Amino acid sequence: MSVLAWVRRYRDRPTALRERASATLTVAILLIVCLAGLLLTRPATPSSERRFEGTSENPHERTSIKDSLSPGVRRAAEGFLAGYLAYLYGHGQANRVKDATASLTRSLEANPPRVPPGLDELKPRVLKLLAAPAPSGLIGVTAIVSDQEIVNYRIPLLLTRHQGRFLISGLDAR
Repeated sequence: MSVLAWVRRYRDRPTALRERASATLTVAILLIVCLAGLLLTRPATPSSERRFEGTSENPHERTSIKDSLSPGVRRAAEGFLAGYLAYLYGHGQANRVKDATASLTRSLEANPPRVPPGLDELKPRVLKLLAAPAPSGLIGVTAIVSDQEIVNYRIPLLLTRHQGRFLISGLDAR
């Protein structure tokens, strides 16, 4: 007797009530475990990007993200991060980083990042900009960045006012 014939005979045999109950219980447990797994995970949704724009799930409720930074500080941080993230991920050069002081630009040029293989394929994006504590005379901003990997990370910036506009003077190493 071949294996295929044995499988067909076993499949087509009458099943006992005890076997049906055991199979039903096994399927029910598997469904509950799968459902629990789906409920305990939370996919990335466009709502996180809406919160970055200054709105929350409730359209009548404002988040403090936009309100905590002045437009000039926000503009400088966003301009700097666009060039800095490209530079950090191997997509750009240090001299293309905007809204940075001359000394910070020189420091970036003198210390180019070591871009590991695969990092240059990622597309980083800023999720949030938050006000942060800073030394006297400076303004602190923390950027929450995602590059489509599992962990989001922070880039703490220090801004200074120079000739009527804000410039990033350094990355806070605290």
